[in-house]
Amino acid sequence: MLSEQFSTPPAWHHDNIVPTILYIFTYDLIQYGGVKAATLSVSSLSKYTNIYKTLSNHPLTYIQACDHDGLMLWATTLYESIDSEGDRWLIYNFLRFLPQLSVTEHFDITQFSSPFLSLSVDPFRLSVDQCFITLEALFSQSNGSALQRLFCAVALILGFYGALRRGEVLRLRCQDIVCNPDNPCRFTLRICNTSEGYTKNKSTRFVYLMLPESVAKLVRVIRHIKRHCSPTTPLLGFENESMTSRQLHYLLPVTKALKALWGNNVRFHHLRHSGAHWLMQQGLLLAFDWDHSPFCVGDATQTMLTKQACQERFYFWLEGREFSHMNDGLLFDVIGEQLGHSYYATTRWSYLHGIEWLPPLFLINERGFEYNELRYLLGIKPESKDVFRFLNTLTSKNQDTGTHSTLRLSELELTAYLLKKKGFKQLRQASLIQDSFEVPKDDNHFLALWLSHCTESIVQPDNRQSSTTIFNYQTKHLLKSLNTNDETIFSSLSAFWALSGRHQPIFLTKQQRQALHQLGPILVDQDNQMLSLTVRCNRDNGLRFQQVFRTPLFRCCHFTFELQQNRKSKITKNLRLLDTYFSTDKDTLTTRKVDRGSSQLTITLTFIPQAPLLFQMLCDFLTYPKREQYEKTIHG
Repeated sequence: MLSEQFSTPPAWHHDNIVPTILYIFTYDLIQYGGVKAATLSVSSLSKYTNIYKTLSNHPLTYIQACDHDGLMLWATTLYESIDSEGDRWLIYNFLRFLPQLSVTEHFDITQFSSPFLSLSVDPFRLSVDQCFITLEALFSQSNGSALQRLFCAVALILGFYGALRRGEVLRLRCQDIVCNPDNPCRFTLRICNTSEGYTKNKSTRFVYLMLPESVAKLVRVIRHIKRHCSPTTPLLGFENESMTSRQLHYLLPVTKALKALWGNNVRFHHLRHSGAHWLMQQGLLLAFDWDHSPFCVGDATQTMLTKQACQERFYFWLEGREFSHMNDGLLFDVIGEQLGHSYYATTRWSYLHGIEWLPPLFLINERGFEYNELRYLLGIKPESKDVFRFLNTLTSKNQDTGTHSTLRLSELELTAYLLKKKGFKQLRQASLIQDSFEVPKDDNHFLALWLSHCTESIVQPDNRQSSTTIFNYQTKHLLKSLNTNDETIFSSLSAFWALSGRHQPIFLTKQQRQALHQLGPILVDQDNQMLSLTVRCNRDNGLRFQQVFRTPLFRCCHFTFELQQNRKSKITKNLRLLDTYFSTDKDTLTTRKVDRGSSQLTITLTFIPQAPLLFQMLCDFLTYPKREQYEKTIHG
């Protein structure tokens, strides 16, 4: 019953997204209950959802929802418009649900909470290893087109390494990212106000990135693809693609991947918290002059925390000088500026969660554990020699215990095992490093992974319906063409994408292909990018025409109808059939009378985008079964 009533959610409308949010809020209440109850009665549901009367007077646009200050202003105005404490409590429950949605995940509910309540923080942070694992998952997914997967991956990279907010990633334009000519792994980002929105503090800042070569190549690929676009074109997405569309198709998949891999509470905004955390650790490692990180982290993260990597990350400030030559009192201010914080207190309070990662930085000499102390911590009997076997499980260097009464052991190594609360017998199977990712030895690792999941065939079967074929125009051949000197190729691709259904899959069913075959042969004019077919002007052909050509795929074509009418017959009936089944107001219609022959209708489709390659791919897709049979005959 629930699936029937809530099978189709309302569409997202950019001018007011409140109805869709209220729908999801209601569905969540019905499916999972409330905060304190697993199930809710009908009266409780009615009580919680009657707030639509109040919400109807306070619409929320999508642009406003993406802007933190705009969203908070809307919520404050809504909250203050209510006089009743009971109604305010109901609205508070609705507002508390907003961070669960990707579009409003940056909403700060604490501003509506009592100052006497204990503060709660969300301390989750991703490591570099987890970021790489997520990248592989995004490239390996079967859904989405080739360019969509690439845009999603770069959104993840910018959010993690740049510690950017959602809106900052979305609004980043081609002119706002510059690659250093001396070091192609070094990038400068300009975070500023644009026509699509404003920064949180309404001011401009510059973010300096040092990316691993394997992920830097992905960013450079997008910059190269868009090298001929207008400088104000957003870095992610097609030309003239709306901010709403970019959020739904490039940021939302990243959020879903994060939730699937690392837990349902993980959000896109955690990428910013993660970037801030590792930026601070890199700065502190420089300050304490560590050659290698003392932290027990994965291989990819450990590579990020070497002295060379830390120096390169802060090159924008050091400019080749040693950290000891700098005013170290400015370190925290420099880090805060990268995050867009005016005060270090903001960075410390909201982004640097916990203190468990600080002590190893201050432990210059490893702490000594007496033999008896170590035996007590591990719960080993006095007569047992298991202490030495325990050291071997840690792959620590064996020491001459016959001449020394103190065993050298890293406190971090010991603590990692003690926190697992496992017996000594299970320690050998326990892993110190979780979610480790081997650093790619090949700098083309992620680029090759992306290309390996791009296909050569323009036709893909539909997993849901075997008789349906999907038009895969973003093939490897098309992606290679983006590397040519043709300045209009990406603009033409964007035009085709916009006209032919945007992110919706393009397909032809078995019935549509049969109707296309019944209409007769299609003539192709490659030079003028035109298709034409001649049919009888009757109801049956009109229905077949609608079934095939009035689909999103053919919105990229302009239709011209030429009616050849025998002079001896009346034209009124055929004109009526044309208006009913064939032509629309956007089409071109001409009539021509002939002395001999029967009446017939010639339909010409002119391909709108100036892209010969896309036109050829469209022709191949329409004649796919014949081409397949031809290839089988040749190779047979």
